[in-house]
Amino acid sequence: PKTDDPKQEKPEQPKTNDEKVEQPKQENIQISAAQVNDAISKTSEKMLQDGIESDWVALGLSRSGKNVPIEAKLNYVKSVTEKVEKRINRFSATDLARTIIMMN
Repeated sequence: PKTDDPKQEKPEQPKTNDEKVEQPKQENIQISAAQVNDAISKTSEKMLQDGIESDWVALGLSRSGKNVPIEAKLNYVKSVTEKVEKRINRFSATDLARTIIMMN
């Protein structure tokens, strides 16, 4: 067989300990608590404007420390109830665990 044929090339050999693997550079970025709180506040407001459409949004809002209006909470509970009724006996363990965490 021809050795210049790209189909016949040998696969790349794994790197040995003698070869140095370049590590990505890490930057030390300083962010103040005020900046973090401002970002959480703005993100929470956006989530509330858009509505609680997923378990992850519900988790983010509940952990943000921000006041979530009762209407938003009730709408979320209603949507979870509908989802459970539709998918009864068809929840994956992950879906079930995530839903339980959100309702806690």
